[in-house]
Amino acid sequence: MKIVIENAGAQTGFLILNHEDSWVIEAQGKIDSDEVIILQSIPIEFVDPETSIPILPTTIINYVLRSQENIVLKDAANEGQFINDPYIIAKKTKSILCIPLINQNQLRGIVYLENNLTTDTFTAKRVELLKILSAQAAISIDNSRLYQTLEQRVEERTKELSQTLEILKETQAELIFENDLLKTAEPSSSFDYQVGGSLPMDAPTYVVRQADRTLYQALKKGQFCYILNSRQMGKSSLMVKMMHHFNHEGYHCAAIDLTRIADENVTIEQWYKGLAVDLLYSFDLLTTVNLKAWWNDRLDISPLQRFDRFMQDILLVELNNNESQTPKKSSFLLMK
Repeated sequence: MKIVIENAGAQTGFLILNHEDSWVIEAQGKIDSDEVIILQSIPIEFVDPETSIPILPTTIINYVLRSQENIVLKDAANEGQFINDPYIIAKKTKSILCIPLINQNQLRGIVYLENNLTTDTFTAKRVELLKILSAQAAISIDNSRLYQTLEQRVEERTKELSQTLEILKETQAELIFENDLLKTAEPSSSFDYQVGGSLPMDAPTYVVRQADRTLYQALKKGQFCYILNSRQMGKSSLMVKMMHHFNHEGYHCAAIDLTRIADENVTIEQWYKGLAVDLLYSFDLLTTVNLKAWWNDRLDISPLQRFDRFMQDILLVELNNNESQTPKKSSFLLMK
């Protein structure tokens, strides 16, 4: 833009390009400034709200858009077919040159130039020179847009690949999980059957059910889960499988049998303290934490509040401190 303004002898120049099927002003340059102002796709019909003067003579711009021909005006305010244009009337414009940027018979943009100091600024020689420059500009615009399109496609493709990779990772984790559940030892000629209790991890008689997949996915998302089923339906075996798998993935797991610490003779105080003891025992922290002293120092708050502070200030802190030796991801409880 700066080169065009200097070679044409113009005071001001505008670059007009097509943006989303509308012709807009993308850049402006002035002879007394070394900088070209990049505009935010201003419509060619824009009118200054303070002066009510259009930003450009739209009748000239629209004529060039339709005809794809050069417009050269020696004294625009006093002669020619555009003397009634609101912009020309308000600005009393003298010399105007409007050139289409064409490449491969396609209109790529328009350069609008003007000089309000003198008439007949844009001579035939200058117009011929600007035709050469405009042809080069049209090619540059096409190349720039092609590069932007390629960049956008690469960005979109990269995003698609990233999303696909995340899906593959999730699918792989599920497949690994199911493979572990289905993994059995070498086939043997006889099996041991049992009624009640939990099947060991390598039991060949364990059947993978939909509950295994549902529970695994829900726990991975941090959801609170209930297993509601009748007796002798594999709830304990499912718990064993889940704990084994999540321990292998690096999670803290604890299995708490609530029936051991709850009966009609247990007080609320005893129930919460018993739950805290079982948690410390499950994570091998009984010798690390003096629970009795800590609990008795907080008798002024309710058992529920004490248990909440125990979880926040004691258990999670100790588990995090132990992560330096055995890294873990997070903590959850499996209770029955």
